[in-house]
Amino acid sequence: MADVRWFFAARQLVERGDFRSLSVADINRFRDARPRFASAQMEALYGAWLAYGERAFDLGHSRAPDRPVLAAQLVLRELPSTYSQFGSFPGVC
Repeated sequence: MADVRWFFAARQLVERGDFRSLSVADINRFRDARPRFASAQMEALYGAWLAYGERAFDLGHSRAPDRPVLAAQLVLRELPSTYSQFGSFPGVC
């Protein structure tokens, strides 16, 4: 859990653009660790950590979700008209 705490603190500094607080070794460590912590579970835990601080680790946010959290949903709708009055080249006047 110490690696997760370090990663969250380093990520917060990186997202703020505060690279002066990180050594070159820290930046390299962060870059190497980023793929390991790239999951919906870690994103949820990071969000909780930003909101609640260290208490996030005690609030049960560290359990894996049953299924991935969807960030967006694609909805397709058939348009009621062909809109042919606008021509056959969309975006061209």
